[in-house]
Amino acid sequence: MLAETNTTPAPKHKTKVAFLLPNLLAGGAERVTLNLLKGNLRELFDLSFWVIRKEGPLFDQIPSNLPLTVLDAHNTLSAITRLARAIRTQQPEILVSMITPANVVATLAAKLAKARTRMVLVEHGSILTHKEGRTGLERILPFLQKYVYRLADKIVSVSEGLAEEISLNTGLNASKIQVVYNPVLSRDFYTRAEETVTHPWLSAKDSFCVVMAGRLQDVKDPILAIKAIAALKRRMDCKFLLLGDGALRAEVEENIRRLQLENCAEVVGYVSNPLPYIKHADCLLMTSYSEALPTAIVEARALGLPVVATDCPWGPREILNKLGHGILVAERDPEKLADALQKAEGLSKRVPEKALLAPFTLEASVEQYATIIRSLT
Repeated sequence: MLAETNTTPAPKHKTKVAFLLPNLLAGGAERVTLNLLKGNLRELFDLSFWVIRKEGPLFDQIPSNLPLTVLDAHNTLSAITRLARAIRTQQPEILVSMITPANVVATLAAKLAKARTRMVLVEHGSILTHKEGRTGLERILPFLQKYVYRLADKIVSVSEGLAEEISLNTGLNASKIQVVYNPVLSRDFYTRAEETVTHPWLSAKDSFCVVMAGRLQDVKDPILAIKAIAALKRRMDCKFLLLGDGALRAEVEENIRRLQLENCAEVVGYVSNPLPYIKHADCLLMTSYSEALPTAIVEARALGLPVVATDCPWGPREILNKLGHGILVAERDPEKLADALQKAEGLSKRVPEKALLAPFTLEASVEQYATIIRSLT
C-alpha cells in the first residue's frame, strides 16, 4: 500500500522587503512613498515600513495592515545602531531607503549589521544645489553620497536631471542609476480632488487665484512667492493661497502684513488633502531653488492648471517639457514672476493626454519597483 502524500503546494516564498523613511513630514517624498506602499507591492512581497523618527502629520495615512517599525532614533549615531539592530532581527532581504540622510545611515547600518540585505537607495532631492541653512549631517551629504552610494546594490533617481547630478557627484555611470518617476497619481487621485473645499476665494471665483503647495522652508523660497504676488497685485486683482507649514511661516506672514497683502494672500497651513484647493485654483506657483520631481506640479497639470515655476534644477523643466502648459522663469525676480503669472491668467485649464501622465501613475511606479526588487533576488 502506497503511503499517503500531502498534495497541498508549499506556500510561495515572498521576498522580505522593508521601506525606510526618516520621518513622515508632509513633503512630496513622504507622500509619494505612502502612495507607493498603498499599491499592490504588498501582494507581491512580504512588505514592511520603517521610520527613523516618529515625526510628522502623515502617520494616519500608513496602510493599517502594513507592519510598522518606529526606530525612535534621536541622532545620527543612534539611527545607525538602531537600524543595524532592526536589520539583524528582522532580516529583510531588501531595504529600500528614501531620502539622502536615511540612505547614508541605512547603508552604514547594513554594513555594521554584516547583513546580506540588498540596498536600494532612492534619491528624492538635490544635495549639490542651494546649501544654505544646512546643519550637521546635511552639510557633509555631498561627501557621504560620493562614497556611500557606491556600496548600494541599486540607485534610483526620481528624475533624469537628478540622476545626472548623482552620477556627477559619485562618479557612477549614469546607466547604473535608474530613473523611476514618483507615483503622484494614486488610484483615488481624482476622487480626492473632488472633495469639498470651502475657502471663499475658491468658491466666489471673482479674481485670478494662485496656489502654492509645499513646506515653508528655505529651499522653497516662499518669500519670493509673496513678493511676486505683491508685484502682481499692483497690476491686477488676484488672490494667493499658500498650502503648507514650516519654519518660515512667521516670516511669510510678516511679509504678507508688511506688503499689505492681508486681503489677497493667506497661509492656509498644512492640509491633509491639497488637491481640491489646486483643482479650484487658476494657476500653480512654484519658486523653489531646487526640485527633484515636484509633486505639486504633476498634481496641478493632472488637474489641468497652468504652472509658473522658477527654472531651477531639476524637476520643473523636466515635467513641463513632458506635460506642457507651463511657464519657466529663469530669473529669481518678483517682477519677472509677476509677468509670467499675468500671462498664465490668459491660459485656460487643459489636462494632458493620459499617455503623458502614465509615467506618474501608481501602477507604473509599482511595476518598476517590483522589477528592481526581483532583479536583486
